[in-house]
Amino acid sequence: MELTSVLALQFPNGIVADGQQHIVEWTNPETCTIKIKKTLIWCGMSKGQISDFGAHLVTIPGGLYVSVVGWDHYCDPTGLHQFVNDFHGDHMSLKVGEKLRLIAFATSENVPPGNGGVVVWVWYGK
Repeated sequence: MELTSVLALQFPNGIVADGQQHIVEWTNPETCTIKIKKTLIWCGMSKGQISDFGAHLVTIPGGLYVSVVGWDHYCDPTGLHQFVNDFHGDHMSLKVGEKLRLIAFATSENVPPGNGGVVVWVWYGK
């Protein structure tokens, strides 16, 4: 199966570290069911900021968890903060019109708006 990769989800203006859930969605762009083979969630925070981060990727409808990541950003440098979910020989199906929903949050007292970010890449086949 040939794979397509796409930067599917991101918060265009970054994350506000207000402890609230922030949500973006990506709809299956094809005219058929796709087979998700791999996802990657990356979290980033500006230097010198302190924050607790969390993100999870779920299917809509159904609410099945695809990926989950958590991160405590307390010092610099903190390393690479990403989670790769590789289904190897299996896949997760996403039908026409179905979505992936990214739910992310960050908590902090010193992070200005937009200084944190979460992005999701998806690899899929038909």
